[in-house]
Amino acid sequence: MAVICQKISGLDLRGGEQTMSKNLKAMLFSENGMKIVNTLFLIPAFCGGGVLTILTYSLWLFFLAGSVKRTESKAMRAFYVLLAFFAVAVVVWQLAWLVMGLFLI
Repeated sequence: MAVICQKISGLDLRGGEQTMSKNLKAMLFSENGMKIVNTLFLIPAFCGGGVLTILTYSLWLFFLAGSVKRTESKAMRAFYVLLAFFAVAVVVWQLAWLVMGLFLI
């Protein structure tokens, strides 16, 4: 049955997860993919805060670190470093508000 479904869909079901993760990783770390991810992470800065923003921006820092290592352009590296400083500032700002809110209760 699986062979029939495989022939109909034209997909290689063997090792599909590994291929899919490689394709997703390649897409995210391409130049256009990095632009899309960076834009998506800038949106929460203007829409509110909280623990979710702290977690999101912490994950974004890991992505930016990988982006700095993978990109070849010095201008893009400088841009990613500036975005990393922005992400750190947002995390510190959100943590400060979170801590102040805990002590004011």
